[in-house]
This record gives sequence, structure tokens and C-alpha cells, in this order.
Amino acid sequence: MSDWKLKILSGAHAGSELDLVVGKYVCGSDDNDDLVFQEPNLLAAHFSLQVEEQQIRLTLLQEGSRLLLNGEVSEQRDLVVEEVTPVAVDDFQFAVANGPAEWPQPLVPAAPAAQPKPASGAAAADAPASAPTTPLPSRSWSETFNRMKVGLGVMGACAGLLMMLAVGSMSNAEKSKEGVVAADRANLQSELSQTLGLSNVKVLALADGMSWLVEGYVNDAGELNRLARWLESKKLQATLKVKVTDELIKGAEIALTALGYSNVSVFKGDRPGFLVLKGNVDDDVAWKKNRGRLQVDVPGVIGFEDLVTADTKMALAPLPNLVVKGIYMGKTPFFVLSNGEKYFVGSQLNYGYRVEEITPHMLQLRRGDKLIQYRLGVD
Repeated sequence: MSDWKLKILSGAHAGSELDLVVGKYVCGSDDNDDLVFQEPNLLAAHFSLQVEEQQIRLTLLQEGSRLLLNGEVSEQRDLVVEEVTPVAVDDFQFAVANGPAEWPQPLVPAAPAAQPKPASGAAAADAPASAPTTPLPSRSWSETFNRMKVGLGVMGACAGLLMMLAVGSMSNAEKSKEGVVAADRANLQSELSQTLGLSNVKVLALADGMSWLVEGYVNDAGELNRLARWLESKKLQATLKVKVTDELIKGAEIALTALGYSNVSVFKGDRPGFLVLKGNVDDDVAWKKNRGRLQVDVPGVIGFEDLVTADTKMALAPLPNLVVKGIYMGKTPFFVLSNGEKYFVGSQLNYGYRVEEITPHMLQLRRGDKLIQYRLGVD
């Protein structure tokens, strides 16, 4: 059985890995696409991926698209993608692999090579290069030069010594500066981990040697505020790129509800940037496809631990036989069955159903990723 994955190598979601099941994915920037990538150069239905057991076929759907394979321009518009080969569709970079893989690095545009100066005239192109000629000095200049040789030699030696001393001083200064920065970083990192208890936050020195990058994960807004106050107390020039796990969980829950999986719960994972998904669905193939979209919809999540199970009983479960005695449409709507049982929005019914909405003439029920309208039979 195939275990295809797609890894995003560029943009806001760089580093995210998406699971791909057998089938066709239309990829682009529109919410109706199967895989939605919020990239500036992608249009709606920009390209497609046909996932098969043994290969993945890429097809460009937009005229004028630019395709790079491992950094080389390709004129093909339909091809089989080689595993772990960097692919760039109009600067959106990704790679695919079947099973565990050593993922490639993002493509970096190569600097243009220096062009040699063209020779002037056809004869210059064919003639071999000749050494430059220098006029011979006159005898009087030679005699003068002989008298100056010793003085020039001493001056040259002194200049060389001064240059060596200057370079040595600069080198020592740079080493000293690097040592101070490394010591500062070690002290800051130790204080972050041991004093603040933020072991999943890293501090890195930037190239200017004066400012810092602080990145990683904290659990909640309280930890983020504590980190911000600590940076302020240190008077550090810092760029803060820290993600809050609680916010990632909320974002995943919103995305799951939008995809029709309000019965799937989200929890913090054991590793920074990872979330755990638990629950039951009645269509495993559809779930795996939508889970790949979930990873795109929640930036900041590195990956998901999928503990969701497919419940075939949910798919075959009949509609519950509800005999409603009364409906109450107050501030908190609810309905009462003939046996006296009371149900509100969010209540669980038999066969895995959940009350999604209550109206005077209809109940909207959800089971897994399926939404069902149940016409009321009022006693």
C-alpha cells in the first residue's frame, strides 16, 4: 500500500507535510480546490496531482506556468514527478515521496554567470591573446631606479608588515566578537529554559551581531506574555516568531468544523508544533484527503498525529426514530421527546448522531462528516 506524502518547501507553510491518498487533487489558491496553497503566484486550479499506487503525475492547468525540476527549467506540462526531486510551479516549491524520505532543500535561484567581454572585430576573435607590452625605461630612469631599489624594498616590507598586523587585528576582533555573541546566546538560552521554563523556544543571533531571532512554541497566551516581558527587560532587539499551541488547536478545530468534522477532537502533541487528532469518521478515504488540506489551512503546525478511526457502524447507522412532544425556541432552543427526554444543540443521540441545529419544523443532525436534515414528527 502506498504512503505518499507532499512536503512544502517554500512560502508560509514551508516544512508542512501532507498525506496523499490515491486520487486526483486540484491544487491552487481557491477555497474550492482540493489542496489550497496561499501563495502569491498561484491561481485557482493552477495544477493537478494524480496520485497512483506507484507514481504521481503533475499536470499544469494554467497557460504560461513556469516549471522547474531540480532547478532546471522544464517545457513539459504533464509529467511523472520523481521522488524527493524539488519541484517549483511558478515559485511554489514542493517535493513528494512514497514513505520515509530525506527531503531536499528549497531551490535557490542561481546567480547569473559573468559573461566574457566580446572581442572587437573578427581578427581579434581568431588571434591568440598577446601579453601586454610596456615601454622600456630610458637609461637615466634605470639609473635612478637602481638608486631607489633599496628604499622601495624597505618601504614594501614595512607596508606588508602593516597589512599583516591590520588583518591579524581584524581577525582577532571578529573572533572576539563571535565569542561574546556565542556566550550571550548560551546565557539567554539557559535563562529561557531554566528560569522561564520555555524549553521549546530558541534564541539565535542574527548576522549583524546586535539583534536576535526568537522562535519556537509556547503553550498559551500567558507564556507568550511572560516571554515578551522578559525580552523587554533584557532590552534585546529581537524578532519574535513564536507560535502559541492553544491558538493552533483553536485554528485546527475551526478548520475541522468547516470541513465537516466537528466530532474530531484536537489535542497538544508530545513534540513542539505537532497536534493529535482523535475521533471517528465514516469515510476513511475522504478523511485522509481532507486531513491533507487541514495541514495547509493551519499554518504553524508541523504535523498531526492521526488517531482518528473509521467506524463502519457509523456509515450504516439508521436514522433515529424521534417522536417529538414539544419544541422550545427561546434563548437556548431545545426539544422534548414523548418519553420526557430533553435535547439541546450539541446533545448526542443514538447511532452516533449529534444535534446540530433546532428549528420549529426541522432538526439538523450530524454524524461524522455527514449533515442530515430530520423532519420532525410531532406527537
